[in-house]
Amino acid sequence: KGLFNLCLVNIQFNSVLFSFAIIGYNYVKLFIDLNKLSKSIHDYLQYEDVFVYPYDSFYNEFKKIVESVDYNEKFCVSSTCNYAIQILISEKQFVIKDDIICRSIAIKYPCEIE
Repeated sequence: KGLFNLCLVNIQFNSVLFSFAIIGYNYVKLFIDLNKLSKSIHDYLQYEDVFVYPYDSFYNEFKKIVESVDYNEKFCVSSTCNYAIQILISEKQFVIKDDIICRSIAIKYPCEIE
């Protein structure tokens, strides 16, 4: 759930979906177990210009992005960001911000309240 509002309904009692997202100025990349996405969801994400990658490729892709940007660029991450991500970013580039995704999840649509 969260940024993409994706949830699983096929896992009884524990519908957990692990994913990462990289949001750039001109792109959004979603890293997820491709077997968990139906064709219609995958097609919809592509239609919305979301690039979908295998979950396991996240760290390599993120490392490439970090290495390719100007040293003065900043990476905004939440305070709950995992250590494996933190060590890829230099201290000068690392900025901790409130997690706007988590705050937006607190806002519910009427259909989610029912």
